[in-house]
Amino acid sequence: MKRQLSVLFSLLIAVPSLCQSVTDTVQIDIVPIYAQPSFFNDGAKRVEFDSLTLQTSLSSSLSDLLSHSTALILKNYGTEGMSSSVSLRGGGATRTQISWEGFPLNANSNGENNISQIPVSGFSTIAIDHSASATQFGNGTFGGAIELKNKPVWRKQVKASCLLSAASFDTYKTNVGYTIGNKNIQYSGSIFYTTSESDFEYYDYVRLENERRKNAEFTQWGTIQNLHIKFSEHIFAHGALWYQVNKSNLPALLGSDPNNAEKQTDSLFRAVASLQMIYPKTRVIYKTMYINDYELYTKKITPSAELYSTYSEIANISNMHSLQLRQRLSKTLSFSAEAQGKIAKANVGDYGGEKRENSIAGIAAIQYKQSDFASSFSIRKEWNSQYKIPYIVNIGADYALLHKKLIIRTTAGNKYRTPTFNDLYWVAWGNPDLKPEHGFSAESGFTYKIIAKDSTELATDFTIFHATINDMIMWTQQGAVWHPNNTAQAVLQGIELNANFNKTFNKFTIRNNFAINLNTSHITKMYDADDSDNIGHQLYYVPKFELAYRPQIEIWNTNFSLHFHYESKRYYALEKNLDAYFLADLGIQHTIHFQKTKLVIGGKINNITNTVYEQIRSYPLPKRNYEISIQFFIN
Repeated sequence: MKRQLSVLFSLLIAVPSLCQSVTDTVQIDIVPIYAQPSFFNDGAKRVEFDSLTLQTSLSSSLSDLLSHSTALILKNYGTEGMSSSVSLRGGGATRTQISWEGFPLNANSNGENNISQIPVSGFSTIAIDHSASATQFGNGTFGGAIELKNKPVWRKQVKASCLLSAASFDTYKTNVGYTIGNKNIQYSGSIFYTTSESDFEYYDYVRLENERRKNAEFTQWGTIQNLHIKFSEHIFAHGALWYQVNKSNLPALLGSDPNNAEKQTDSLFRAVASLQMIYPKTRVIYKTMYINDYELYTKKITPSAELYSTYSEIANISNMHSLQLRQRLSKTLSFSAEAQGKIAKANVGDYGGEKRENSIAGIAAIQYKQSDFASSFSIRKEWNSQYKIPYIVNIGADYALLHKKLIIRTTAGNKYRTPTFNDLYWVAWGNPDLKPEHGFSAESGFTYKIIAKDSTELATDFTIFHATINDMIMWTQQGAVWHPNNTAQAVLQGIELNANFNKTFNKFTIRNNFAINLNTSHITKMYDADDSDNIGHQLYYVPKFELAYRPQIEIWNTNFSLHFHYESKRYYALEKNLDAYFLADLGIQHTIHFQKTKLVIGGKINNITNTVYEQIRSYPLPKRNYEISIQFFIN
């Protein structure tokens, strides 16, 4: 432990000039109910985390941020460093797109993205696009999309932050960030490091024994760097690099011998570049991204065995391009045209060689906008080297009433998802005859700002959504082997209700965010009559009810926060389910201000009630645990 702490302190001491931070000016609300949609995506529900939430989550992964701030469906295989995924509206991880600067990060091999490996500190903007039109986002957005971006502030600044935290299970984190720039150049970056034994105690209800988790250590480190250049008032450039390494020992499942011998190493290199030319009526944007994600999984029969029983390497490589023209035709009418190209490759031993898929897409959109009304229509045509993709269309509108206190919105369009490379090419398991999933998605809702004053805010948001998935791909057992097939038709449907209440008094501020989701997503048709028992069944790992409530009080430079989260039972098989659970977390932060520096001392107690629960069958999650942190900000 002393050696690990010394490494962390050495990192901080080695780069004292790099300690960064954000400004002291923050929005009052924790998670805005409704944020402005992306260009030509009117009528869509989009939630953006505010700067205060991101500032207080510098040590968190995206998985940790979502679990402590939202009512989204998460699947976690253990503590923070283990694999974790998010399922928007019950669509599953393969139907929820994670994008960075507008490009998808989901792996070509399995179609997912491990959100426990995404550091919050690397981005200035994190937004949840619940609608995520397929015309704009492309493949695999039946559930929605989560956007990661970094936006510059064009002013002279030198800012820095340093964070050090220690938590239960010998978990230590450090994060260093920095921003330096002027009105023409902005350079920012984040360096992060986490290590943990992850050796929490749990009850194995299969073996009927209390156990301490073994072979669960992990280490994670990396950096994200951003450079923004303004060559003139009309020409802007952006370049970013993201390099990261994650080394994990994988613990045994419940019921298995805890002396496991499985390991996984993930390394990723991602680079993005863009050039924008912006004029009063015209905007031209070119972007390109390169992704090289590598994964090595090994397994031994026993920890002392010399030979591997499994040695699996997975390499996912993508090269993507986008060229977009946005033209303002009149005061109320705008037009957009975009061309996208992607080369996707995966090299997996169990594929029998490298596999490749190419695609080119053309998108056209038109937007009509007045002071109180905005609507847009977009169409996408994609040519894929493996499949015939139908025309994709989307239409949406927003209408503001009552002096813009009430905003009514609606959007609808068709969607698609192509099979993953694992689905297609896994030797003796995959199915090369799979067809893409296709379907229709629609949502309607409103945001009502009941009170909107300088010291008081009360707002509510209501959304109803429905999506149909045809030719749904499911892995089903055929004898002793599992195979993917276009097995079912399913619907994603439900209701989302959010409310914010924020009030500032003379000496303190209270903030409240409440969310409740009703989700009745289920199978509507099975193409094989033998599987008819699935018809009408709730989709696996999709709870019918989710509730999240986060009250906060800030007084005398001290912030007290609670987060309550409830999930109803979740099925993992027919007539088999995980129990419902209720969690409560407590956070405290105290800020000490100096002339150009501030010190933030914080603490967290997670799972106050010591609840025993699982998000995935046979993977226990920790009971009550703690974290203390110290952050330095220079501005």
